[in-house]
Amino acid sequence: MVVGVGQKAQLGLLSAMSAGVISGALSCLYAISLANIIFTGSNQVFLGVAIPITLMAAVAGALTAVGMRSGGLMIIQTQSVVAVVLAVGTTTVAQQLEGADSEVLRASLLLLVAVTTLATGLIMLLIGLTGAEQIAKSIPYPVIGGFLAATGYILVARSVQFGLQGGEEITALLHPDHLRQWVPAVAAAVLMRIAQQRYNLATVLTAGVLGYCVLTYLGLGLTGMSAGDARAMGVLMNLPPEASFLRLPEFWAFAPGNIARADWGVVLAQYPLIITAASLGVLGALLNMSAIEFASGDTRDIKTELRVSATGNLLSGLVGGIVVYPSATLTQLAIALGERSHLRVTSAVLLTTLAILFGGADLINLMPRGLFTMLLCFIGLSFLWRWLVSEYTRMPREDYLIVLLILVCTLLAGFVWAILLGVVVASLRFTIAYARLPVLRNKTTGAMRLSSTERADSATELLVRNGAVTQIFSAQGYMFFGTANGLFSNISEALENADPHQPLRNVVVDFQHVQGIDVSAIQMFDRLAKFVGERGARLVFTGLKPQLSRQIKRGITGNAISFEASMDIALNRLEEETLRDLVPPDGATTTESFSAGFRALFQEIEAAGLDASFAVDHVAAGQRLFATGEPADSMLLVEKGRLYATIREDSDPAVRVATFLPGSIVGEIGFVMGGPRTASIIAETDCTLRQITHTHLALLERENPQLALQFSKLISSLLARRLARTTALLHAVAD
Repeated sequence: MVVGVGQKAQLGLLSAMSAGVISGALSCLYAISLANIIFTGSNQVFLGVAIPITLMAAVAGALTAVGMRSGGLMIIQTQSVVAVVLAVGTTTVAQQLEGADSEVLRASLLLLVAVTTLATGLIMLLIGLTGAEQIAKSIPYPVIGGFLAATGYILVARSVQFGLQGGEEITALLHPDHLRQWVPAVAAAVLMRIAQQRYNLATVLTAGVLGYCVLTYLGLGLTGMSAGDARAMGVLMNLPPEASFLRLPEFWAFAPGNIARADWGVVLAQYPLIITAASLGVLGALLNMSAIEFASGDTRDIKTELRVSATGNLLSGLVGGIVVYPSATLTQLAIALGERSHLRVTSAVLLTTLAILFGGADLINLMPRGLFTMLLCFIGLSFLWRWLVSEYTRMPREDYLIVLLILVCTLLAGFVWAILLGVVVASLRFTIAYARLPVLRNKTTGAMRLSSTERADSATELLVRNGAVTQIFSAQGYMFFGTANGLFSNISEALENADPHQPLRNVVVDFQHVQGIDVSAIQMFDRLAKFVGERGARLVFTGLKPQLSRQIKRGITGNAISFEASMDIALNRLEEETLRDLVPPDGATTTESFSAGFRALFQEIEAAGLDASFAVDHVAAGQRLFATGEPADSMLLVEKGRLYATIREDSDPAVRVATFLPGSIVGEIGFVMGGPRTASIIAETDCTLRQITHTHLALLERENPQLALQFSKLISSLLARRLARTTALLHAVAD
């Protein structure tokens, strides 16, 4: 059958309207259910007030979704996570105002709800504007799990209490007269949870809601029970006539009468709960946005959608509604129904929520009371199933125990204390686990790790033979008391195990890979400096960021400590000190004489009168000798002066990677391998150099093969020793 363009448009519109109507109806059902959560127990006398304001919140969310769409389909609705926290606040306010006039209590409750929603909107807006959404994701995962498991328990408990019409305690739920009020709805919720193992959420929700409504009215028809009797017996909703949109001005939290009557002291005293609810609202919104992005396959701009949610909450708060943010459930439901058109679906959601809002008590009273019990219980069971069953096999046992701890503490001490305990325990566990991580990135000695300064080969050998006097520790991570103590233990062990014939003189600690340092670590470093100084050694800190360097300098009183900008600068200075100490004062051994092997060879070549002489060049400071990328057709022996190598010369400043002193060979790797230059070589001072080319070596090989072989051996020996040191360093770093 061929479907025309017009028919496709009609089918698309029908699909969008169906998805929007079902999503809007479920959004209103959620809102009404949450009104029963927030205004629970003795506060249920205000249910006629609570339902219109929660429906207004649903309208505010739908209106925001229509007017401020972002990257894809997104349905905004009221949320149970924040409602559970608000329920604690409303219960506390009712207890503190026990005996007060009901008008005072009602105004105080309405303002608590509105202020919480406005606070959530402001925090979302601030995070969305500053791009600090990652901060809201820093809550430990098991704390989130424990919170949602506790939320699931509260939802199940409150759903049963709602089934008992709020007038009985949970302990009375097994009374024969009460079983019929909650058992069918809870049984339906359990069946839906079981069905969700095989069918998608959209199918389960749609079938569950429609099925419960059909079965309820079928039962009323078979028993001949009238609608009035059904309401009196708690089968259908029985809201008072004042639960009407027409009375919203009277119920508005910021109406002058409510502002004047409310006990602001009691309301503002709930600021810990307000902040908790707002923070959880931000976290829930971020988690839902990520879930929507993952499920839909659409790329979402989280910052933009967070600002959209902020707008929705500011609008909801201004009309006195509860917290709203994107719903992963309803968005996935609309997508599962085959519709992704944002504007058409969200417009249908808005129209549906408006229809239910304007329908008021007359329309809501047509709904089965057990329907809301079923929905609340289903949501709660979903939370409990995921965090107590599904996550059991995926979570580390320590994290799973934190989830259980929060749940048990909720049962024994209350929701807020449970969350605080969970955060403390999770933080302690993280601190202990982090302290157990290796504080050392690697540990080497001056024999294996040399500076980037190239010296004569014999000078390098001298540094390697005496390199054990310097121990090098490269730290990583965040430095607090636990990790700093680990570093102290490693250094003290190195000092105690040092060779008595070559005692440890320098302890170098590199902080290049350290992200931060707290005050307890600085106190430990002060102790470390004194410990090292008492054993005749010197402590050198390198790679510290300027701010961290200033903090440590203020906190350390020991004198046996110095600071260097980088590891390379520190190693070069220590190497210079070592060479000065090892060179005899009579000057019989100088830095220049370390190149005796090459110097003797050149003298022998000159004495033989061979054509293959290696000319001496004199270059001025600042002259470029090699350029990056050019053919490596020669190498240099530095007889006097100083050269340096740079890369990325287009940067400011250019990156300096090596320094070459008298007696060192420059450019030998490219010369031997035949590749291009990997760095530029520039004369730092006036220099005297010998240039060695392939042409001269080929001529030497023809004229005197023995001297050519000797030259090759010198180069090979030089490269082999460098490779051996590099390999040893790599093994040390890897270990």
